[in-house]
Amino acid sequence: MKVSVIIQGEGKGHFSQAMEAIQLLRAQGDEITGCYLGRSLFRPMPAYFREASPLPLKTFLSPNFLRTPDRKGVHIFLSLLLNMLLMPVYLFEVARLGTMLHRDGSEHVMNFYDPVGALAGKWMKRGSRKTVISHHFYLSHPDFIHPHGMERAFFWLQLMNAIMMRQADQVYALSFRAGAAHGRIRVVPPLVAGELRNVHDQETAGISAPDGRDPGAEDRENTAQERENTAQDQENTAQERENTARERGQTEQGPDHMARGRDHKEQDRSHINQDREQIAQGRDPDLCYFLNPGFAEEMVDYYRSRPGLEADFFTEAPLQLQPPVNVRIHRPDRQKFLSAMQHAGRIICTAGFDTVAEAFCLGIPVFVIPSENHYEQYCNALDAGRTGMAYHLDSLAELDEAVFEPRGNVKFKKWLETGHEGIFQRS
Repeated sequence: MKVSVIIQGEGKGHFSQAMEAIQLLRAQGDEITGCYLGRSLFRPMPAYFREASPLPLKTFLSPNFLRTPDRKGVHIFLSLLLNMLLMPVYLFEVARLGTMLHRDGSEHVMNFYDPVGALAGKWMKRGSRKTVISHHFYLSHPDFIHPHGMERAFFWLQLMNAIMMRQADQVYALSFRAGAAHGRIRVVPPLVAGELRNVHDQETAGISAPDGRDPGAEDRENTAQERENTAQDQENTAQERENTARERGQTEQGPDHMARGRDHKEQDRSHINQDREQIAQGRDPDLCYFLNPGFAEEMVDYYRSRPGLEADFFTEAPLQLQPPVNVRIHRPDRQKFLSAMQHAGRIICTAGFDTVAEAFCLGIPVFVIPSENHYEQYCNALDAGRTGMAYHLDSLAELDEAVFEPRGNVKFKKWLETGHEGIFQRS
């Protein structure tokens, strides 16, 4: 069957789910005829989207949120106003995308919650199958308990879901737990990356290499070496800047200041060594991913004051602060992120669905904080907390006081093992 895939491009979640779906479709012999990504006028598309896509990405403009000035959330009123003003542009994009889908000759379109993609389905040839997939649809299921005091946001979400479902033949709600079908909504497990499911399978089965070695040992060794090299580079850069500044001061201020400079240098070197010893003796590194970079900047300060903790940060926008030696900043990269997740001691992230589901698969403690004014993320944070495998933070200041031992993930892994035959079956 010829299949086209449409992806809503905000964050990494919908994209990661679509990449896993493409692998499963190809495994059963389907042909992927097109991969389309809805992008924003105001936010650059992460470079790794093109790198990770198995075929060339074709982009179109689609509605998106505007960030608040502190870059920790979304501005609802301005987002609605601007997207209404841009409606003629989006209608043009509906026609343009619909024409491309028609030319592809697709027999099946899988849409990962893009509204322009949903409307463009009308341009497809008669008899084509249209499927929409997202955790958003579980928020329209009667089993879901919504946060109180956000009725207006609830209305807008239900309206968007209704528009999306009206344009589709099948509606699949990704969920952390099993649930009965409700109307046209069928509840299915998260589309967790196969690499993470395979890690669990190998650990459970005790699989080892033919020579008896741990198959993950080399990856862990390489990851540890990369961390050491990154820390050394950051330390050397900081030391060079400090030496340059002190040499200037020594030249201007004489021998007494030179002596004091040497004393300060020895003290700084001692502090650096102590910090590195604390890192080396510490636990596995934290993994931090934030849809909105304002949280990342706050967390940099958190780790600066806790040199015994190590962290890998994945964030789309450049930070305004210089990270300390115990923090490594990465641009979004699917494979690097999955590798870092397998070696993480805990995950701290905004309340997107996909990252939380991946953490549940590996049984890693996850601390989630919803982006400000982002109703879907408030829902995700509450739902994740109800599983007992995630801790819902109202602010990052709560992190030190949070006492959390996650519930076992056996039930979640059994839910994943039920598969996605309903989504990928031919009809």
